[in-house]
Amino acid sequence: MVKKIFLSLILLTVFFISIFAIIGRKIEIENRDVRTFYGDIDSNNEITAYDASLVIQYAIGLISEWSNEQQNAADVDGNGIIQTYDASLILQYALNLIDIFPVQEFFVIYGDTRTNRYERTVVAECIDAVDPGYVFMTGDFCSPGQEQEMWDLWFEDCGIVLENREFCGVRGNHDSSADGSATIFLDNVGEYIPADANWDGVNTWYSIDRKEIHFIVIDSEVADPNVDLAPGSAQHEWLIDDLENIDDNIKATVLLLHHPPYGTSLHQSHEPYLREHLVPIINEYGIKFVFSGHNHSYERLLVGDVNYIVTAGGGAPLYDQETDDDDMQYSQLYLQEYHFCKMDIVDNLITVDVIDTDFVIIDHVELELE
Repeated sequence: MVKKIFLSLILLTVFFISIFAIIGRKIEIENRDVRTFYGDIDSNNEITAYDASLVIQYAIGLISEWSNEQQNAADVDGNGIIQTYDASLILQYALNLIDIFPVQEFFVIYGDTRTNRYERTVVAECIDAVDPGYVFMTGDFCSPGQEQEMWDLWFEDCGIVLENREFCGVRGNHDSSADGSATIFLDNVGEYIPADANWDGVNTWYSIDRKEIHFIVIDSEVADPNVDLAPGSAQHEWLIDDLENIDDNIKATVLLLHHPPYGTSLHQSHEPYLREHLVPIINEYGIKFVFSGHNHSYERLLVGDVNYIVTAGGGAPLYDQETDDDDMQYSQLYLQEYHFCKMDIVDNLITVDVIDTDFVIIDHVELELE
């Protein structure tokens, strides 16, 4: 009986290989939907012939090598090893063992869209095309941010990133009202903060739990007298309380703010303040990823075992690196590229892919959790 079942599965597999291979020849790789670039289904949640046929052939040993295009399509990792998640699901789907192909929701983090309307629109369209489940924006939506007209233009250009997905915004230094308060930021972004967030509905800091990750959004715009991170301040006390009460099912904590505690680009004025009041908290509570904006570029710095990632290539004019900066000792990679970060957690592995507007992965980070 077992042999019959096994033979039937092999026959079904070969049958589907033939069908998919025939269809796959008709598909030009260059014209594939961008969404397929990062998965194995198309925009209608239909399995794609190209991906399915190749994964099945690889799984049963009919092919042994993978092209760059196949790696980019997420069927194999950077070492050419087939991804169990993709392979098993495609096989089950192809053999009609499952009817619904689950979509793996992931996070996108990016920032500093500011003034260049063409570039920020391109980045927003790329984010929408890869179709994340959640988007975090690390601040500086528009400039001058005290004018509602500028926010209206931002929604016109970038509102697509909010459609049918969760959106969490970080307040940047350009996201203030004329009086320096956060009123205009909250008026435009506050309504998108998830209902289950740890948020008082008034201030500009909050946290949410998604996919076994605890995300904390804080406000580093200390030019506002109501914002402070020093011990005894409202935000400092909230942050400590939030970190002390993280759910037991959470595997990692990610911190998001606008000003980078470390960096080798133009803006450095906030670094001493953040290193005095925030970095000790990051180290004490084992936060491994800190995302910020402000310095218009992509930079990844490693300080101890903490990845400080500056993702500020959402559309603002790009900055040069300051190679004489003392933080060069921490800088792992600096790129003047418009981009966004794609982050996910599968089992105990957190991955971050940094993607430019040509859908090229320009950096990759992995963290295996204990």
